[in-house]
Amino acid sequence: MSLLEQASLVITPNAYKENILYSVIPNTTLGDMDVVRATTATRVNEQGLIEVVPRNLVTYSEQFDNANWTTIDASITPNVALSPSGLMNADRLDLGTLIYSQLNQTVTTSGNNTLSIYIRSLTGSQTIFMYAYNVTDGFLLSTPFVIGTDWTRINYTWNLTTTTTFGIRSEQAIAKSFYIWGAQLDLGSSATEYFPTTTRLNIPRIDYTNGSCPSLLVEGQRTNIILNSQNFTAATWAPVATTITANAGISPDGTNNANKFIPSTLATSHYIAQGFISSLNGSISVYAKADGYNNITLLTSNTNINYNLSTGTIQAVGGVGTGAIQNVGNGWYRCILFKVLTTESLFISCGSNTNAGFFNGSGNGTSGVLIWGAQVEVGAYPTSYIPTVASTVTRNADVISKTGISSLIGQTEGTIFFDGYFNDVQSGVVFLDLEGTLQKVNFQIGGGVLYFYSQGEWSISTPISLNTRYKIAGAYKNNDIAFYVNGVLIGTDTSANITAKSNFYLNSEGGLYNADLDINSVQLYKTRLTNTELAQLTTL
Repeated sequence: MSLLEQASLVITPNAYKENILYSVIPNTTLGDMDVVRATTATRVNEQGLIEVVPRNLVTYSEQFDNANWTTIDASITPNVALSPSGLMNADRLDLGTLIYSQLNQTVTTSGNNTLSIYIRSLTGSQTIFMYAYNVTDGFLLSTPFVIGTDWTRINYTWNLTTTTTFGIRSEQAIAKSFYIWGAQLDLGSSATEYFPTTTRLNIPRIDYTNGSCPSLLVEGQRTNIILNSQNFTAATWAPVATTITANAGISPDGTNNANKFIPSTLATSHYIAQGFISSLNGSISVYAKADGYNNITLLTSNTNINYNLSTGTIQAVGGVGTGAIQNVGNGWYRCILFKVLTTESLFISCGSNTNAGFFNGSGNGTSGVLIWGAQVEVGAYPTSYIPTVASTVTRNADVISKTGISSLIGQTEGTIFFDGYFNDVQSGVVFLDLEGTLQKVNFQIGGGVLYFYSQGEWSISTPISLNTRYKIAGAYKNNDIAFYVNGVLIGTDTSANITAKSNFYLNSEGGLYNADLDINSVQLYKTRLTNTELAQLTTL
């Protein structure tokens, strides 16, 4: 029997839906993990693009009688017809005799957006319109769609500046009836594969940051305190001797919403700035791409860092902070600055200068740098991008767990296995935890050290690094503990007392503390694997 066949629980970046990450082993609901975050978040998708999770911005995409949808001179009858999914979950929409009879929902969004919905007529051919409205952009109306009695997916794209109400409406003073299902709002100018939603808040993140093989991304809570993180033309950003051009290039999210920073021809300092308030260690980051100039500088009250967007390197550093630069593909780099945050401003400057300061020369009026996705967060390292508009945005911690599964956890002996990457090695957190009424069995990280640990029983440790793949296994049995990392025995213990366990927390200790991880696989075994098997299991 192979090692995998011996496992009682196997979790990978596998199939999922809202609130659930399905287990590979067992192939039953017993091993499916509960997912709670209660906010949206972002990931890097299969194409290497940053996308909001889920990409469908509509809530309750198949439940048009939900309070998140609003009707005017219209009514919804739920679950009265077979939908394209083959289930009896299509709703009936009856539009009245008012020209503006409609069904709509409001979403906070901006840039190019595409609304799509599956629809069919109850009788013959009828017309329907798709629309969007907000105070800034006004009323935007599609051309008419002629809907027959077969299911069809219609879509409409518009460009937005702010929170928008969108939907479908009659535009004719006659009653009409349709079956509808599967509404979706995508960022960008095309409708992607349909993804069903309810609240949108508890989607596990299958992330491709590390390449073509996905990882499960789990992170602690962070807040982006910079406003209008993608819209540098907004009033919250103050330009000096600089022109910002909206929608000037394809950004890291794959849409034409990058801004171009163009220094003027004046021989003076060129920058944009936004103030913020904080008082702790923090990370500042901006996505940038060369577009005539190769250098961009991030500046704060006491730190200036110049990044070379041609070589993907840090050109110069001034002040007390440090920096990093990450290649995110298609010529884009995430430029990062680490420092103690205070009540101050973030300055962004670009030009031909290679020093750690403002570009003070004369621009040519056309050369510049594309910028997107500014983020200021409290924490010693940058986390996944958190988009903002008019206010700060908090992404809650990912809590992935399963309680009441004592039948899947070795009670008197067992093995716990992890394969993945550590995005933070300093915080004192538990990231895999078998929990019962007494001692816990868990892995912890803190101060650059990895521990296999049970309070009052044993603690075995080894130093670890960022951006490195680790395969680790901890085997437990009364008076027989072993800890392996990347095929090497780290240590043993012969004085342990094992107690019953019934709950499993994938990235936190009872949901209290959250690690930042990219997880390839987590496995539980109900036996203490042999040292030979532990070495085999953890060898890279």
